[in-house]
Amino acid sequence: MDRLDLKILDQLQQDASLTNQALAEHVGLSPSGEGVQKFRTLISRKRNKFETRLPLGV
Repeated sequence: MDRLDLKILDQLQQDASLTNQALAEHVGLSPSGEGVQKFRTLISRKRNKFETRLPLGV
């Protein structure tokens, strides 16, 4: 992860409901850029992998 990824992660940890536009503004990206969306997709995939590894009932 680079510095920008860490900024995005920090913002999402503080408020996961941020829109892509608001998140982009917080970290200094263009709201229309793909960086924020790619990062959200990556986090979603990682979460799904983690959840599928949990035992049932957890």
